[in-house]
Amino acid sequence: MSEKKLKIAVIGAGIIGCTSAVVLIESIPNVDLTIISEKFTPNTTGDGSGGLIYPYLPGSTDSKRIKKWINDTMAYLKQHFQSSDSGKLGIGLLSMYYLLEDREVFNYSDFDNVMISQRPMTSSELKQFSSPQKQWTKGVYVTTYYAECRKLLPYLLQQFKSKGGKVCQQRVDSVRQLIGKYDIVINCPGVEAGKCTADQSVHPIRGQVYRVSAPWIKHCVMAGNHYIIPNSDTVVLGGTKQLNNWNTNVDPIDSKDIMDGCSQLIPSVRTAQIVDEWVGLRPGRHEVRLEREVISDGQSHQLQVIHNYGHGGSGVTLSYGCAQEVLDYVQQIIASNNVKSRL
Repeated sequence: MSEKKLKIAVIGAGIIGCTSAVVLIESIPNVDLTIISEKFTPNTTGDGSGGLIYPYLPGSTDSKRIKKWINDTMAYLKQHFQSSDSGKLGIGLLSMYYLLEDREVFNYSDFDNVMISQRPMTSSELKQFSSPQKQWTKGVYVTTYYAECRKLLPYLLQQFKSKGGKVCQQRVDSVRQLIGKYDIVINCPGVEAGKCTADQSVHPIRGQVYRVSAPWIKHCVMAGNHYIIPNSDTVVLGGTKQLNNWNTNVDPIDSKDIMDGCSQLIPSVRTAQIVDEWVGLRPGRHEVRLEREVISDGQSHQLQVIHNYGHGGSGVTLSYGCAQEVLDYVQQIIASNNVKSRL
């Protein structure tokens, strides 16, 4: 009798779910893989992000894990950046001026050998953003990548489907719904993880941004809550990081704060044509949850689950590294015969 395929489901079609799905379908032979999600690009949280590759709001996740995941993601992005498809995929080099308040402490060792380059800003650089109202005295200059999910996610889905992957547009209210239907489930539901897995530590971190046409802005600038992130076609102005706020409507008070804050950094953003305003809910947690669990229906069925959520504002930054760790877990499950034979 011929061998039946290993059945794997990925819950969630954001950048974490899609990257995990692509890595698995490219690496696991004889696999039947389905992405199950209520929302697909262009309607995921990642689609509205600035795509800056730099850790942002990852909770207290162990720095060694963060560095490993970023290193893997950077290597993946470098491969695409050096290809002729980088523009089509929305992947490019980006330099950032990260301005620090006097009381802020920046530990350079946290990101040694992770970013393409990183050094203290010079006094001349700091003066470019200082004004009579605000004098900046310290900051970090970083060279990294950006990865626009509005371009990258469609590519990942196309790659997934081209290798035989299936998609199912459906809401999953609980991972337990899939017991008996799949051998392994990769749980990447973003902010919905709180409901999908009854994880009370998951909470929304509301983010609101503008997208504007400002082709003269070539560098990213970050300072406090505000950031200016150039993408290939637009510039993202942000933002907010409001804990436990589920409001997905644009708030005019936040709009004013964003424009005021960003125009203090680069005054000309006020003259930029507004392309879009957007709100997304980042999946906050005290730390990223990337681990295995076995759940049961209380009878004869068990399900191997690999949780991969709680990335805060670092989903794109950690995506490929986390997907590689998901692959390691799946290979461990297969090697240890924790998946029942499907002959």
